[in-house]
Amino acid sequence: MFNLEQAVAQWRERLLRAGIERESSLDELECHLRDDIDRQIINGLNLEQSFQVAIGQIGSATSLKSEFTKVQTSKEDPMNHNRIYTATLWVFAVYNCIIIAAGLYYWAVLGQTNEPMGRYPAWALQWMFALTCVYTVLIFATLVARRKDHTLGERFSRVLNWLMLAALPGGTVIGLYGLFFVDKRKALSA
Repeated sequence: MFNLEQAVAQWRERLLRAGIERESSLDELECHLRDDIDRQIINGLNLEQSFQVAIGQIGSATSLKSEFTKVQTSKEDPMNHNRIYTATLWVFAVYNCIIIAAGLYYWAVLGQTNEPMGRYPAWALQWMFALTCVYTVLIFATLVARRKDHTLGERFSRVLNWLMLAALPGGTVIGLYGLFFVDKRKALSA
């Protein structure tokens, strides 16, 4: 007489020997196996036939192991540095646009006076405003280049990262992050 529990235990043992070692993965596969067995029984097969058909549909231990290896290697680096970097550039670009809008409003209200603002002299405000505009244009150009052409985007990113080092303090952090985490893979593969 066919013993389902013994057959499932032997099947799990084969999966374990094939290299699927995580208990949660084995439990999930067993749950799928049992669900498939139930469907086969409803379709009119006996218990042993249902078990054989369900194993055939799930796949062999080696094919399952190769699928789990693919998933595991794609999850080796849980952080996608390219997406984080791109999102950070978008945040920085929007932040710069707000600063530009505030600067334009400031000059519209005060009428281009040469008076200092807080601890900054008047000439420094104009230079900071101009640099913010330049950085914003470079950031948007980099984002567009990264979206349209991968190699051009990498070149723009590298130039932007080096230029951002001078933009204290936020730009320096973004530039260092880009140089050490985003551009690092290119340097290692070259």
